[in-house]
Amino acid sequence: IVITTALCSSILVYLFAASELEQRAQHRLMGTAALLAESIQLRFDAELRKFEYWAATPLVINTARDYKNSEMLSAFDNYFSAVVAREPYSSVYLILKNGECVASDDPRRMYQPHCRKVVSKRPSAIAGYRGSANIGYSLLSAGSGRPVVPLTAPIRYQKKVTAILRAGVDMGRLSQEVLDLHTLAPKEKIYFFDPSLPAALPKGHKLLAPVNWERYSPPPKELRAALEKRDQSIFRYRDAKGEYLVAFTQLRAPKWMLLVSQPTAEILAPVKYLGNITLVVAALTIGLLIASVLLLTAPVVRGIERCREFSTNICRGNLKRRLRLDSRDEVGGLARDLNEMAAQLEKDYHDLEEAERKYRGIFENAVEGIIQINRDGLIVAANPRLA
Repeated sequence: IVITTALCSSILVYLFAASELEQRAQHRLMGTAALLAESIQLRFDAELRKFEYWAATPLVINTARDYKNSEMLSAFDNYFSAVVAREPYSSVYLILKNGECVASDDPRRMYQPHCRKVVSKRPSAIAGYRGSANIGYSLLSAGSGRPVVPLTAPIRYQKKVTAILRAGVDMGRLSQEVLDLHTLAPKEKIYFFDPSLPAALPKGHKLLAPVNWERYSPPPKELRAALEKRDQSIFRYRDAKGEYLVAFTQLRAPKWMLLVSQPTAEILAPVKYLGNITLVVAALTIGLLIASVLLLTAPVVRGIERCREFSTNICRGNLKRRLRLDSRDEVGGLARDLNEMAAQLEKDYHDLEEAERKYRGIFENAVEGIIQINRDGLIVAANPRLA
């Protein structure tokens, strides 16, 4: 009972501690995801306001008015090349209302048919021509093949929109910046993910402006599969390395998901350490209990064994021996009862012998003839007088 109680209490403590750790981990992961999502959302809002500011600068307005001026183009190129170098943009370019890209930090993007036929016709670009600065839907950049989120701001001259200033926020670079700014728990990971993005550009597509930046890594396929099946903001997924607890939240614009994951083994590491300690303590307790029981029961068992040997000797007719047991417990009482029984049996035996001796004297010396016969009438004994 004691051993079972100790084991059950240890298991209950482990389960309670594990549940408490998981609940705290869930709150922490959700808090981290919400904090990062709000931080990134503020970053996008600030970038959009910055874009509106740039679109209203004389450099950009004059470049849109006089885009064939080499000095203006060179100044535009130099300024926004420095911007792209320090900010997570894939490129910054100026697009006229006819859809032509006439200025960019990367000359390879200028006057590309893709800009005129595709980029300028996207909803975010059309909204820019209508005078609204906006954050567009995420897409794979035709120039670099990387996931980007377009920012668009209208360029006005004399209160009329003459062009738009557009850039793609490289989500790979942005995610790296976020990871560098936040201290994570060991083995904790953050993923940015947009399920609507295609896995890759169409086969055979030639990149217009490839870059040497670090490759963007989407979440593992096991995590993406679990994300599709999840029914709440906290869910689990498993891969070859083990199980993970994941919290997710979504930005307002763009509709990117932010995932924060941590291995379950790391979350439960303290309770596993506690479990190991509990097992050691339980093992020591059980060992001490068994030793105590053996020490307490050994004298009783030895006394019972001596009583058993004594009763065996009585059965064999050894009635003169007595059992010496100084114990005052039930075994001692049993030993005293056995001694009394042996003494009574010895006395009865002597009385029986005396009675038999007297009977034999009467049988042998009687003046009458005495016989003993069996059921068949045969004589089995006769005294001398009968003979």
